[in-house]
Amino acid sequence: FFSTGTAKPVLDIVRESAAQRFRPLFRGTVPLMGHSFASATLGLVGQPRLQKYIQAELGAQTRLSGLTTNLIASAAVSPLYVALTNPLSRLEVIMQTTPIGGRRVAGGAA
Repeated sequence: FFSTGTAKPVLDIVRESAAQRFRPLFRGTVPLMGHSFASATLGLVGQPRLQKYIQAELGAQTRLSGLTTNLIASAAVSPLYVALTNPLSRLEVIMQTTPIGGRRVAGGAA
């Protein structure tokens, strides 16, 4: 749809992909996996660890509630999440919307 402006049947897309050894169907999968890995790591490992650290440090010095320490931990993790995942998201979109025969896009350019 992006290059011609008209919708293509799925069978035509599969035929074109088969002619190119299915490369078009896998474009953007590596950045997508990196994005998923970064999201899962920060959400399942980073924030709980940081939350425990903040609770231990701030709990010893102040009387902040669990809700407040959770908000502080989220505020600390959010910039890290954005810094790690935003370039990967941009690279996914660039890879999925540029033609295969077009110029290559480096990770730093994304």
